Amino acid sequence: MGAGVLCLFGCGKSAPPPSVNTTAPANPLVDTSKLKTAFVGALPGTVGNIDSAIEFINATNYNEALTTLQPLAQWPKLTPAQKQVVEDVIAKLQALGATGTP
Repeated sequence: MGAGVLCLFGCGKSAPPPSVNTTAPANPLVDTSKLKTAFVGALPGTVGNIDSAIEFINATNYNEALTTLQPLAQWPKLTPAQKQVVEDVIAKLQALGATGTP
């Protein structure tokens, strides 16, 4: 009977674990949606930099975000739309007091 009771409570499927969001929530001061959209399908290295910058922004680490975006803004392979979005976010970060790399 002991094994039957154990099976009654232990044989069913358990619920899946709750999803865990490991990234910081979106930052209300800096809209990163255009930044993310502008680089959909871009080269992997570029997308990695954008993803890193967005993570820094969401964590309110504006200096690191600026340091990540500044070299990207000078990259000659950006489309005009991508360049504009990067420059807009850089301007917003600077308005929030970010200084980037000295």
